Amino acid sequence: RIKNDTFIRSAIFYKFITQNVERRDQWKSFAIYLFMTNLYLINFSALRQGFSIALAVLAMMMVSKKKPILAIVILIIAALFHSSAIVMIPFVLLALIPLGNGKKYGIIISVISLLLFVSNTLVSDTFSRIVQSIPYIGSQYGIYYEDVQTAGSLGLGFALRLVMFIVLMYFIIVRFEELSFEHKLFVLLSCIDLCIIPFQVSLSGMMSRIEYYFLTFQVIAVPTVYTRIKDKTIRLGVSAIYSFYLLFGYYNFFFVTEWSATSYEHFHTIFDVIFK
Repeated sequence: RIKNDTFIRSAIFYKFITQNVERRDQWKSFAIYLFMTNLYLINFSALRQGFSIALAVLAMMMVSKKKPILAIVILIIAALFHSSAIVMIPFVLLALIPLGNGKKYGIIISVISLLLFVSNTLVSDTFSRIVQSIPYIGSQYGIYYEDVQTAGSLGLGFALRLVMFIVLMYFIIVRFEELSFEHKLFVLLSCIDLCIIPFQVSLSGMMSRIEYYFLTFQVIAVPTVYTRIKDKTIRLGVSAIYSFYLLFGYYNFFFVTEWSATSYEHFHTIFDVIFK
């Protein structure tokens, strides 16, 4: 079964990348897939959600082809593997929207993110009460809230990630019309993660489960906007910062986070070769 899941998941991401990224830039997408910890690596410890994320990607591919009914069916199947997939269902409506005015979407995402950062304590308390008051949610995800509600913080990783968000938001607000409908969709989905980051300050473990779905679309969004950055110096600078962000997160995943000492004690990575 694991082999079948792996084959299907790999086939979905291969199709996702080859259909939406120019051949010369596909290596960038595959590099992001391999080094972003919520994509390739998650399948070594969270098989169900890894497969669910792959199905969510397939569903959004159907949205990009204006097939919302099929997308909903795929997301329902994904939710059978991991219930967190239901968060993607509202975004199926994007199949019915022209996505013409990028400035509108950019302002909405920016304002919501800012308000969530400012009202983080209130939002976290409200979310906590929801988790505790609904038996199903509490039983499924309450452990994440109880274990890590004070563990989240904004540090170097957030600062590095913010650089790419600024680039993505610039393209949404200023140069959105240059993108195809498919690329507009995937860039927008990747920026939804900006609205989730404020929750991670006090709900890091729980919200990471939701964040994975949106971060995944950087596989397409980042190469799409990177190749359109006209200034060579800025393009190289963004590339260097984003590459460092991926490697920084990759290293932290295995050697710094609270679970690395036990869950991944015998997991061999490229760092074993580099620092041997």
